[in-house]
Amino acid sequence: FAGLVEMMDEQGQAGDLKKEPHWSFIQTQMDGANLRRLLTEDESREETQRFLDHLEELVTAYMRAHPASYIYEEGQRRRVLVGLIATPADISGDEHLAERDWFLEVQDAGRGKTLRYPGFPFRMHGTPPTLRRPAPLLGEHTGEVLAEAGVAAEQIAGLEATS
Repeated sequence: FAGLVEMMDEQGQAGDLKKEPHWSFIQTQMDGANLRRLLTEDESREETQRFLDHLEELVTAYMRAHPASYIYEEGQRRRVLVGLIATPADISGDEHLAERDWFLEVQDAGRGKTLRYPGFPFRMHGTPPTLRRPAPLLGEHTGEVLAEAGVAAEQIAGLEATS
């Protein structure tokens, strides 16, 4: 956590977190087991919770002030444990994934177009995985699923006739 506070401080957004007693606390007490203990002991609960609320306020302001990609990339460069929660648009526009040819194109006859799909999370040279077909159309396998679930063929036919 200290690495994140240092990132914040370089941008002038760490507030008083680099000052004592906060900085010592961040460097020595910010682990799950210790925080649980501090938050359950009567003599430390209120002070610890006040500090954590203050910390959350400053970290939230910092996170809102910078693009997620900046925080992620800068954090990775500094070996700060941060992650990125990417939107589909973020993933689709990711240069690194495009350079690795991660995206796959699949011809979708049912929709009459080529679709771009996310690739596989691994590469195997001897037996590379393949994307055999596009995602099913809405309702494409409903009859099969209902039959497997034990719905009578007559009921399935009736449902299909009304849809």
